[in-house]
Amino acid sequence: MGNDLSTIEKFRCVYCGEKFPIKEKSPDHIPSKSLFPKGKALNNPIKIPSCRTCNQSFSLDEEYFRIFLVNQTVDDSFIASQLFYTKIADSIKRRPQIGHKIMNNMKLVDLYTKSGIYLGKKTAIRFSDEDWKRYHHVLDKYIKGIYYHYQNKRVEDSGFVIRHKMIKHMDLINKDLFKTVKACLDNKTVFIYGYSFVPATGQGIIITTFFEKINFMSFVASPVNFEQFKNKEQLQG
Repeated sequence: MGNDLSTIEKFRCVYCGEKFPIKEKSPDHIPSKSLFPKGKALNNPIKIPSCRTCNQSFSLDEEYFRIFLVNQTVDDSFIASQLFYTKIADSIKRRPQIGHKIMNNMKLVDLYTKSGIYLGKKTAIRFSDEDWKRYHHVLDKYIKGIYYHYQNKRVEDSGFVIRHKMIKHMDLINKDLFKTVKACLDNKTVFIYGYSFVPATGQGIIITTFFEKINFMSFVASPVNFEQFKNKEQLQG
């Protein structure tokens, strides 16, 4: 009698680090399919070996994250506007509490130009610590997946942690940094990422852009390095 390889071969989940039978693998995609309207192709996604539990654990947070992204870009992105009237509308119908939360987070603010000219009122969205925790959970997933794809190991196995910083304007990022970043534009109207890793240590930086407007800079480094950087900033401040 031959052995059933599906019950013997195992894979390791990139997110939790546990080993599971191959038949329990639930590949995760970066970028997420949920960021694409129906009919728009997902080109060359990064496929991450993950277990079903971890894959499903991102579902609700990804829904909130998608609403956050679309709300911020709906006036500038055709793709975001498509999502707003389809998947976002469906999400709010399915989970009315999400719609209530969005409304409660909105407020009218005065809008001015850089020179101080009043332009009228604008709707601003406030984000709570709970909101950012959800968004960072999803960003962690993206960074762990990209890191694994290029480094062939988990962030945690390298002894590293992840820190995120939202960048409102990409031109605020040091121009010298872009000289070292390798960019991937396969899904450029939805998701762009660039990465740069230090060959000797594997530490690095990953820049992600959603719907051509929302930018994050994510750092993968040792806790010691982050502490040293924090102390340096305090001294300079």
